[in-house]
Order: sequence, then C-alpha cells, then structure tokens
Amino acid sequence: STAQQAALDLKANLASPTFTGTVSGITKAMVGLPNTDNTSDVNKPVSIAQQAALDLKANLAVIIYKYTIAQIRAFTGTFPSTNVFTTNINQEGEWYYDSTDTTTSDDTGTVLVTADGKRIKRYLGNRLNARWFGVVGNGVTDDQPALNTAVLKAYSLNMKLFIPKGIYQIISSARTSEGIYINGDGRVEGFGLEGEEGTILRTSNVGTGTTLFGILVLYYTFNGVKIKNITFQNTHG
Repeated sequence: STAQQAALDLKANLASPTFTGTVSGITKAMVGLPNTDNTSDVNKPVSIAQQAALDLKANLAVIIYKYTIAQIRAFTGTFPSTNVFTTNINQEGEWYYDSTDTTTSDDTGTVLVTADGKRIKRYLGNRLNARWFGVVGNGVTDDQPALNTAVLKAYSLNMKLFIPKGIYQIISSARTSEGIYINGDGRVEGFGLEGEEGTILRTSNVGTGTTLFGILVLYYTFNGVKIKNITFQNTHG
C-alpha cells in the first residue's frame, strides 16, 4: 500500500545503508570499529611499534656529528650547521662552517678546507694548542714544519700557543726562510709560547746570530713575547 511504501522509504538498506542528516543511536561496534575513539590528534596514543621506531631516531636539534680531519677534508655537499667535532687524538674539538670565507688556507689546527672549498673553522678558546696542527712531540718526528705553522697562527691571532708535555724534535734546516719566527718588538700583547713540566724543544742545529737553538728567530727585543715553562735543548756536538 501507499502507507507501507512511505514507511519503507524512511528505512535504510541493511547491506549498504545510506544516511542523511544527523544520525544517532549508532555505536562504533555496529559499524565494525570497536577500538575507535573520537580523540584529538594531540591526545592520540603512540603505538608500541611506532614508539619503538621513534626510539631509534635522534633529535635533530641535538645530533652530534663526529668526523676525522681527513673526513672533513673529503667532505662535499651540505655541511652540518652545528655540533661538528673532530675525533683525531690530540686534535679533538668543535668546528663550524664559515660560509663567508672562501680564501683562508688549510692549516690543520684552526681551518680545514673541504673537497668542494668550504672553510671549516675550529671554535677557539683563550689559547691555541700546538698539537692541533699536527705537532707530535715524540722526540723523533721532525716537528718544525707543524710547530712553525702553529706559532705563526698564534701570532696572527694574537693568542698564546700552548705546547703540551713532550720532546719536540727540530730537524729541518734552521735557515731563516724555514725557521719559526716570533716578532718581539713589543707590539704583541697576547701572543706567547707556554709549555708545562716536560715540554722540551730539541735540536741539533747550530744557532747563529739571532737564531735561538736553530728554532726561534727573535726580532728586535723580547718585549711583548712571553715564553713560559719550555726547555730548549741543543744536542749539537
């Protein structure tokens, strides 16, 4: 009858019901989703599997990048912006990429140049360390080239150069073109050499004129140059 049809028209098919308007009286179990809750994103729980995956990740804000000096020199591409550390023994330290510098030379101790020309610079404190520059101090290796670089860098930055305990063999020629230079004319205020008990600079070269043990060439006077806790030895017979 017309009345029956009108009543049926108000019903939804059980197999594939279609609803319009506001629907009430339907539970999550009725639609096959018994474990579903109308929970906001901020309050939704993280599954055990998701948490396990997250536990394997590091916080991007506190990632620490550890490289050897060789790895930094071989680096190409985007360099990390923070938390970069070198792991070489006696050359450990924190570094950063100076995007404004395209010319400074690689000196091992304070500046490294990557394969694609980036200047990576060491964060500096109140003094430099000679070991950063590759100085060994084992009494056998010729430390003059690396020590020369360290001294000149300390002078250019007007900073103290710390030379840790060790015997630093000076084997290279003591000609002034190859020696270690310290300008001591009194203009320098912060520059100096500082050792500790057991710091020895040793050479068998003959020192003449203004050359001290074939190691240091001092111009004018000692004013302004500080040398502390360093023993100089000349083994020339």
